[in-house]
Amino acid sequence: MQLLCFVWVFSIAGMAQAQSLSEGETVSAAFAQWDGVFSDVEQYLDTAAFSDDSSEALNDQLSAIRAQALEQRERVQHQIDLTQKLLDALGSRPEDGQAPESEAIAQRRAGYELRISQYREQLAQIELALVRVDELTGGLSELRTGTIVQELFSRYPLPLSGDTLLHALKEAVSHIHALLAAPVQWYSEMEPQRREQLRLWPTFVVGIFSIALGIFFRALILERYGRNPDTESPSPTLKVSAAIAEGVARGLVPLLAFVGLALWVAQHVLPLDGLFGDMLRSGFWAGVYFITFSTLAMAVLSPDKPVWRLTHISPVAARIIGYASMLLIAVIAIDDLIVESTRALAPTPSMQSVYLSIVVLIKASLIIVIALDRWWNPDEESP
Repeated sequence: MQLLCFVWVFSIAGMAQAQSLSEGETVSAAFAQWDGVFSDVEQYLDTAAFSDDSSEALNDQLSAIRAQALEQRERVQHQIDLTQKLLDALGSRPEDGQAPESEAIAQRRAGYELRISQYREQLAQIELALVRVDELTGGLSELRTGTIVQELFSRYPLPLSGDTLLHALKEAVSHIHALLAAPVQWYSEMEPQRREQLRLWPTFVVGIFSIALGIFFRALILERYGRNPDTESPSPTLKVSAAIAEGVARGLVPLLAFVGLALWVAQHVLPLDGLFGDMLRSGFWAGVYFITFSTLAMAVLSPDKPVWRLTHISPVAARIIGYASMLLIAVIAIDDLIVESTRALAPTPSMQSVYLSIVVLIKASLIIVIALDRWWNPDEESP
């Protein structure tokens, strides 16, 4: 039995030795290739000249190195485990006073110990390569962030500057005046023959019919797929489908109103363009966005119907998060409405700087309120 054990050890050892030579050459070649990429990235970072294409290419190479290093680490660790098993199969070293082991066993033991030492050295180099990948990836990210911030401040003036605020205020008043005058200007610039085609009562009828159709389909969807107050313990699947149905159903009314009026305008070839056209289009889409996503958020949180709530939070937290989410969605919708409506007015950098600062501050404040741990962790919620 002992002879069979030694034969098995020697045969496996021969295969492991041949495999270790091949893998050792592979790891050495990989180290040389990785070092070349590391040098390229370090030289690129030293120049501090940011380029989207160069950064993306180097970042892709670092990602590939990370994947290769993780694979090599797993492979080398497997070889360490395999060699350790072979070493354990030889048994412990003879103690003092015991018969010495044979020369063949001693050579095998020394070879296994040397191989494990080499594998661990390779493993340390792989870990070092992973650390360098993380450092260089972080350097690329910092360079990109610094460049973006530098471009931001070089493109836009400081929003808290007195001259910037004064210029932005004057421009805002001018933009508001232009938006208020847009409908009258659109009608006055319309050709007489097309102005005759414009009748308020057909447009009013089309709008009313589209809204009524939307209300009908909304009631139909809510009745069939909405939240049934008689259901005591709805399943998670039913909760999700009901929340989606609520959001879709609530958004149908402005969506069908927009589609109906758009088809009416297209049929009568009315020129709905210019600043007034931008206002109508962005206004309708902002309305659809707000109604759909705010309803969906409230359906998911369900502050008034706890059994339909998709999150494990208290009613107070659900109500606060729900209202904060509605405000955030409203800010996003209004932001899109303003940006799309005033695109033709070509806002100056001063106006954009002040406006972006205000919008980002409001959005960030609402996101912070929504993300507070006290709402999501019942243990930390104050009584």
